[in-house]
Amino acid sequence: MNPYYNPPPTQPATTVAPDAFLPTPLAGVDLRGFAGHRLDLTIQNRILKQNVDELLQPFRLKTDTRETWRCEFWGKWFTSLVDAWVYSGVPEAEALVKKAVVGLMATQSENGYIGTQPDASVEANWDVWGRKYTLLGLLGYYEASGDDATLGAAKRLADNLIASVEKTGQSLHRLGLYRGMPASSVLEPLVKLARLSGEQRFMDFALSIVGGWAQADGPDLINKALTNGSVTAFFPTPPAEWWVWENGWKAYEIMSCYEGVCELYRATGNKRWFDATVAFHALLAKHEMMLVGSGSAMECWCDGAGRQAETLERPLESCTAMLWIKLCAQLLRVTGDPRYADDIELAFYNAFLGSMAADGSWYARHNPLEGVRDPEERHQVGIAQNCCVANGPRVMLMFPALAVMAGGDGPVVNFFCGGAHRVTLAGGTAVSIEQETNYPVDGAVALRVTPERPEEFTVSIRVPSWAAPVVATVGGKTFTGAP
Repeated sequence: MNPYYNPPPTQPATTVAPDAFLPTPLAGVDLRGFAGHRLDLTIQNRILKQNVDELLQPFRLKTDTRETWRCEFWGKWFTSLVDAWVYSGVPEAEALVKKAVVGLMATQSENGYIGTQPDASVEANWDVWGRKYTLLGLLGYYEASGDDATLGAAKRLADNLIASVEKTGQSLHRLGLYRGMPASSVLEPLVKLARLSGEQRFMDFALSIVGGWAQADGPDLINKALTNGSVTAFFPTPPAEWWVWENGWKAYEIMSCYEGVCELYRATGNKRWFDATVAFHALLAKHEMMLVGSGSAMECWCDGAGRQAETLERPLESCTAMLWIKLCAQLLRVTGDPRYADDIELAFYNAFLGSMAADGSWYARHNPLEGVRDPEERHQVGIAQNCCVANGPRVMLMFPALAVMAGGDGPVVNFFCGGAHRVTLAGGTAVSIEQETNYPVDGAVALRVTPERPEEFTVSIRVPSWAAPVVATVGGKTFTGAP
């Protein structure tokens, strides 16, 4: 248990559509075995080795050009650092967290801006995108620590964003690149901020983002997911150039928008929006996912399921695999449907871990099904990492919370991995779920279930879609399960 973990004592209850499965808080997880070893390597050799001042310097100087995206790195890294601190409780992580968050808040302008642009312009290609990750980092720390100053900084940053967008006289989807989808993905932290602060103006702006999508020049992500036969059909004319607003095929950014829609569904219960996300996932699963559980070429959707035997240019971007896992995790939480866990498992053990260096210190940018996986870009826009290296630890720290979750009638074992999870039942009883296994090296799994007091409940165990039949022995009785 992390002795420094101190979440807020109360949080505004504004969830209209509650999740079917709740992730296990990382403070109650001890991951071991195959996945746990890789998690430990990620924490020690990637997250804790980061030079904090290198990430803070662009925020201090505010000299970035309109084309660069150094604004994203602090938030991506810091989100994983907070999770690593909550998970491990090691003093080294605590010290780094405090240095990073205090250092960032010291760069906040009087008008609330936290960013790297000299004129605080939301019209720069990646400015709003960077604010998204900064907000996610600040909110992650607030949820872990209860620090009101951090929540206040997040609110001022969001207020500045809203005022700056309104000042342009444009809808958010007109800003930046890729049909405004990088900017639109700020939807996710805005909904979280509305929930944590209880302040409606953040929700109102979030709703305006989705409303803007339906405008004549908007990406129309809700309607297109419900009516199109493939994701590439959303924008059927291939863009003449890659770095342009007209390119609507960018994989990571469009998934990030639908991740925000899932947060909005929790807050509003708008089923049509959620149905669009389910439909979008189905289109990706059918037309884009390759045999390792991810897709993309040149970081864009490409009808990859039918083209994976071709030699594609810069295929299987690691960031795409990471966001696919995060999107599937959202859908698993909301629905409890084990098919999404199947998608996570396939991508996690293949496309994702396949991109990770053996010592956990780096992630490859692209992962072709043939040839060589090159680490690529040791420096990206002047920072000693790149987007995939910043993203990888976020997914690595998400996996332990998904492995065992809390369902309506008891613990749910989604993934077989050595270690222990402390799950709280609906009535407040804590249950320890211990697993002994070397999965996926072999298929033997031993589960030990220990409630803190006697209580009747159900333990649900996912049977992977490829594993049939599965034999389980409980108290001398044998059961056979199927997907």
